[in-house]
Amino acid sequence: MRDIDETQEKGDSCNPAEILEAAKELNVPEHHIRPLSWYVTGFCLHNKAERHGPAHRFYLMAEREAEAIAVIYG
Repeated sequence: MRDIDETQEKGDSCNPAEILEAAKELNVPEHHIRPLSWYVTGFCLHNKAERHGPAHRFYLMAEREAEAIAVIYG
């Protein structure tokens, strides 16, 4: 997930389609693609919202899932 974080820190647009396409190129199985999409969406919401409330909780939940996927697929 480091690549996603670095991309977002550089101010690139939040584009789940690009992230998901990259995941497919890395042969990430389809059942892991949706959690990655949630993570990207949550990250974008999180950056636009204050660090509390529903967007923050969504981000934290999605982040845990994305970290687990990153451990598997590096």
